[in-house]
Amino acid sequence: MSCSILLDCEFILVLVFFVNFMRVEDKYLMKVFNLILFIYFLSVFSVFAENTAQVVESEIKTYRVAVIKDFPPLYMVGISGKPYGFAIDILESIARKKKFNIEYVITENWGSAAELVRNSEVDFVPGYGITASRQKEFLFSAEIENMPVSCFVKKKETRILKIDDLKNPSFKTAVIQNSAAYTELTERGGFFIRQKNNIDDGLNALLAGEVDAFIFPEPVLLKKVQDMGIEDLIAIVDSPLIYLKRGYLFRKTDTKLLEMFNAEISNIVKSQEYSQIYHKWYGTPEHFWTIKKVAFLMLAVFSVLSILFILWKNYSVGVINEKLLRSEENLRITLDSIGDAVISTDTAGFITRMNPIAEKLTGWSLADAVGKPLSEVFRIVNSTTRQVAPNPVEHVLSSGEIVGLANHTALISKSGAEFQIADSGAPIKNASGEVVGVVMVFRDVTEEYNAVTAFKAERERFINVLKGTNVGTWEWNIQTGEILFNDRWAEMLGYKLEELLPTTIVTVDHLLYPDDAKAVNALIEKHFQGELNSFECEVRMKHKNGTWIWVLSKGCVISRAPDGKPLTMYGTQQNINERKLAEKEKEKLQEQLLQSQKMESIGRLAGGVAHDFNNMLSIILGHVDLAMIEKEFSQNSIEQIRSAALRSADLTKQLLTFARKQAIQPKVLNLNSVISNMLDMLRKLIGENIKIEWNPTEDLGSVKIDSTQVEQILANLCINSRDAITRNGNIIIRTANADFDTSSGGKNTSNSLHSGMYVMLSLSDNGCGMDKETLSHLFEPFFTTKELGKGTGLGLSTVYGAVEQNGGFINVYSEPDLGTTFKLYFPRHDISESITSENIPSEKTSSVSGTLLLVEDELVLAQMAEKMLKIGGYNVITTTSAEEALQVIQEHKGKIDIMLTDVVMPGMNGYELYLQVKELYPDIQCLFMSGHTSDVLSRQGIVEEGLNFIQKPFSMKGLIAALGNLHAG
Repeated sequence: MSCSILLDCEFILVLVFFVNFMRVEDKYLMKVFNLILFIYFLSVFSVFAENTAQVVESEIKTYRVAVIKDFPPLYMVGISGKPYGFAIDILESIARKKKFNIEYVITENWGSAAELVRNSEVDFVPGYGITASRQKEFLFSAEIENMPVSCFVKKKETRILKIDDLKNPSFKTAVIQNSAAYTELTERGGFFIRQKNNIDDGLNALLAGEVDAFIFPEPVLLKKVQDMGIEDLIAIVDSPLIYLKRGYLFRKTDTKLLEMFNAEISNIVKSQEYSQIYHKWYGTPEHFWTIKKVAFLMLAVFSVLSILFILWKNYSVGVINEKLLRSEENLRITLDSIGDAVISTDTAGFITRMNPIAEKLTGWSLADAVGKPLSEVFRIVNSTTRQVAPNPVEHVLSSGEIVGLANHTALISKSGAEFQIADSGAPIKNASGEVVGVVMVFRDVTEEYNAVTAFKAERERFINVLKGTNVGTWEWNIQTGEILFNDRWAEMLGYKLEELLPTTIVTVDHLLYPDDAKAVNALIEKHFQGELNSFECEVRMKHKNGTWIWVLSKGCVISRAPDGKPLTMYGTQQNINERKLAEKEKEKLQEQLLQSQKMESIGRLAGGVAHDFNNMLSIILGHVDLAMIEKEFSQNSIEQIRSAALRSADLTKQLLTFARKQAIQPKVLNLNSVISNMLDMLRKLIGENIKIEWNPTEDLGSVKIDSTQVEQILANLCINSRDAITRNGNIIIRTANADFDTSSGGKNTSNSLHSGMYVMLSLSDNGCGMDKETLSHLFEPFFTTKELGKGTGLGLSTVYGAVEQNGGFINVYSEPDLGTTFKLYFPRHDISESITSENIPSEKTSSVSGTLLLVEDELVLAQMAEKMLKIGGYNVITTTSAEEALQVIQEHKGKIDIMLTDVVMPGMNGYELYLQVKELYPDIQCLFMSGHTSDVLSRQGIVEEGLNFIQKPFSMKGLIAALGNLHAG
């Protein structure tokens, strides 16, 4: 017998006492009350007898119970590991009454708790949410509470005003995995859900901005937030998603256990004890009026109420009717004002009300529809399968919860018109919580549905097209970072797609060459901002075999949020590694051909140089022979030998300068000086049958350019003119200042205007000239009009590249049989900057002294330089290797002022020696010397701006002057 029977009997005793106290005279009434009293004592005796028999006849039972680790105030686990909370107090109250023991099993979440029941590892779970899907697998007891499940957001969130606002790709919603909220949102469809393991994970994700909303049982989360002291950070939006009833979860086979707990739960929820437990954990005020107090009060006022009842009844019926009419009118106005369609039914599914929007969509008037079954008026089918959709009223009535319509639901109106609809059905409950009907709220989403359907079809068609191509494709969800690749993309990098899953933006970052990442990010950001219509970039990605391959990546944003924020981006990636390797090989071949052309030019130049060089050697050898015969050198012989040696050195320098390969080093210089110094070389290069006429302009402006580029430009132009002249001819070289403004005609080959101040270098010949077709291809690499094997087609393209590299432009004038004129324009440079020449030290003398360390691995040169330096006033320490120089420095007692060192030496080179010496003598000055060309010095690692250098061979005067400049500098 339950506790409620005893309470009912106590109420009867009170009535008997009251009747006796009032001295009721009716003996028959007294007999009735005495009979009730006898039945009461008999019932009490039966209860005690039954309970006593149960204790005696059966031993105490122990039940294993699964509870959640952290779900306040329903469940909580203390430091000792023992659970406590609202559901625990209810369960232990039942255990005391039914005299059984409890063994608790703590689990992380609801899913694991259900799994324990499913596997028979525990007997039941108290306080489990009751849903239609769960009732298909488990048994549930009567509910112990009805808990609202609400939507929580951060307090200052203004974009989310109702739960349906979350049906937007830009919003992410957190729910506990396998929870009733997850099931509800999945059935409704359209939400972007992130499942979390427990309440802490969900709350932290909301506070950190990882998700925009967290849907969770309201009293539980409010308790958690209150305990954490963050009530001012969290807010609830909209009405609850669902009202989730909670009961005891059992296996389908445990029907007897279910019956026992149903009886006990039914008793306890009606008791005062339940109110006290509820007040303890939820803070609900305890009711002042108990059953006994109410009974006494009712007896006291019963007679008064009986008298007043008849008077009040007649009056109140009229008032109620008036209020009902007013309420009915207000309800009608409200429903008619709603922008969505509304249909309400009774519990049998017959229509009781419709608003005008519903009339319009269904094609039924309210008068015709009232009393009709919902299925007759509200005809819905699946848009895809065309099968009749389940009746939403039945679903709502069976679950007692809000039910969302499935996707692809179409409403067929009375006229046959079809509308795509969306939204939900909800139960209508009276004041007692009983379901008295169903309300359907829906809206026409045909336009949106058609747009989404068209988009999906286009997307599917697009993906199918891309699958048929031999390129990798990708689809990037910019908000989540997830990227969908096709198999071809993975194959391109040597993988199977499964090896790289899940693929996100992090996957791409790991495969992308680090130096390319900055350029890629910059281009994508410009595309996001609308500065570029699309994204396109050549990047390197890591192949599975460890090599880097070149790919061409293209993409475009195809969907954006209302605020313009990019949401989705499609693109392709194509393997262009072979093309890039071919381009690299082409560049290498072009470089080789350029060098080959230089060597070809050197070959032509060699004949002329050899003639002069032999003449110089003849002078030197002749005077040496005469001196050996005469036993002494005459002053004239010495001067002749010195002059011949200097002319020989100059010839060598011109030849090596022309042939060398190095990065350009622009300097401010005067073109007249550079051209004058190379005229002899040019004459030898083109031959004696062609005359070079040199017409420089005085007061010529300065230009900033590498002098070797000037030499290379003139050499190529002269060779081109030589080949255009059949027999004898003339080449005229001129310089001049040229000023252009925006209205003048300074145009290059691309016909763009150039305004400003320039220096012009022109070269004219009276050769065969060129037609318009030849002129249009003149500067293209490998274009040549010469016979096979007589030209590379790189000479004029080299000239064009050098001029463009220095900010200039070219004009070409030519006609067949009338010759050709090239006019090269270089930007005029500030004449205040110093005009320099390469490796030509100042010849000014200076009074110098001090200790000088000489390092030269060629002994004869070392001895000669030592004599020169001693004559120049230096105290000289001579060494023949870098290693010897370091040893001398460490042993030397005193200061070393200057070091003069050769650059290219066996073992340690001069620059490496300088770096080590500088650590011992931070203030030491150094002059480097070498007879090697600049490309050799570059490979040795000593070409550095600001270093002092003198080219071999040098004179004593030049050496002393260079050291003097070092002192002065």
